[in-house]
Amino acid sequence: MRRCAFLKKIVPAVILMLCAAAGSAFALETVQVLVLPFDIHVMEGREYLEEELPKVLRSFLEQEGAAVLKTEIPAGKSWTDVTRNAGGIRKFGINQGADYVIWG
Repeated sequence: MRRCAFLKKIVPAVILMLCAAAGSAFALETVQVLVLPFDIHVMEGREYLEEELPKVLRSFLEQEGAAVLKTEIPAGKSWTDVTRNAGGIRKFGINQGADYVIWG
């Protein structure tokens, strides 16, 4: 009898823990991130930083499990057209299918 009472308490708790773990595993999704070019305001090494900073961010984000989207400018537009204001950047990110946009 003691064994039955013990099992009646433990089995539901174990089932509840397994369900919670399974639910959180299904909730994990890959985040879509768009990394836009950065404006660098320095005299020396500007080109290097403009190229390497986004590469480093992409690498770090990929290591953390994010999917970094390729950035493609719409035909007939330039980066200054796209990144003129936060609303334009937001719209561009949505059009590219990004969950998050990083720019600077």
